[in-house]
Amino acid sequence: MSSFNRKKELENHFNEYKKSLNDLIDIIDINILEQIIARFIKAHKENKTVFVCGNGGSAATSSHWQVDFGFFVRYFTKKRMKFRSLTDQVPMITAIGNDHSYEDIFVDQMIDNFNEGDVLVAISASGNSMNVVKAVEYANKMGGTSIGLVGFKGGKLK
Repeated sequence: MSSFNRKKELENHFNEYKKSLNDLIDIIDINILEQIIARFIKAHKENKTVFVCGNGGSAATSSHWQVDFGFFVRYFTKKRMKFRSLTDQVPMITAIGNDHSYEDIFVDQMIDNFNEGDVLVAISASGNSMNVVKAVEYANKMGGTSIGLVGFKGGKLK
């Protein structure tokens, strides 16, 4: 492949990716985003914990959010936000997955830690990852708030 063809292919891919991102940004409902932010603020004021989980790239997003909300928010408030990524404890995840079930890697960490009024953010491209779905079911059963960030058609989380 010539460098001209590579450049053209890269340019086409970049333009398609940029269009996809812009299309996604255009469908974000600001009212829903405001509700999510309000729920985070309420949790922070009430000293509740926000849990977040996901698989693959969504797990990386979960970890990143823990840093942004759990650490950097201190620059804007008098106290740190209680924010916990359920994807960051690799030894715990592998122990639960090996000894119990991969479907329970998030729920098992929530038991005795997730309380009424806490929040769970479930990030899933498909919306069908059973470990994420089960975490949402548990959060709802415990009287918490669950927020789903999903791709495609939303799957079971929608």
